[in-house]
Amino acid sequence: ELNLRYGSPLDEHGVASYFELVGGHPYLVQRGLFEMTNHQVALKAIEDQADQDEGIFGDHLQRMLLSLERDAGLSDAVRSILQGQHEITTADFYRLRSAGVITGDAPSGARLRCELYARYLKKRLL
Repeated sequence: ELNLRYGSPLDEHGVASYFELVGGHPYLVQRGLFEMTNHQVALKAIEDQADQDEGIFGDHLQRMLLSLERDAGLSDAVRSILQGQHEITTADFYRLRSAGVITGDAPSGARLRCELYARYLKKRLL
């Protein structure tokens, strides 16, 4: 729907690829479509620089990382998920899921919300 509202800068394949990158996160979806439409930034360019601090999502990613770094328990929980261990408490699971960092129905099935978060947090927390 948003792709249509922005004049369809993405074809069907592009929509799927972009959705995988940002996981349907409302701010990230809109921010990228805005850049594609108003600044003629290609999807490939967005994908290539998405997880960089100076990229178009950098401000959002840095705020998320700062929030995680302020709570050692949450940082450890995210590290566990990134390492495929899923050894997180129920409380940490619900806090991270409420914040939109992870998805899943239970701590054992927790995963990062999107490829962008996984790429960014792997570089900074592992």
